[in-house]
Amino acid sequence: MADIDAARRFLAAEFASAGLPHVAGAILGGTSPFGQGTYITAVAAALAAPCAACGCAKEGTHG
Repeated sequence: MADIDAARRFLAAEFASAGLPHVAGAILGGTSPFGQGTYITAVAAALAAPCAACGCAKEGTHG
């Protein structure tokens, strides 16, 4: 099952690292369209997908 909260945190961190902290705050606050609907569901699904390199559960664990 997709973890929507984890997807929001991940996406917010990506926007913050790109120099857009106001967008990150809106995603975490639930007011940004990036943090709602089909888009965030797709991000959550991508985060839940197996790693393409080795098949482990989280690609983010490879540093």
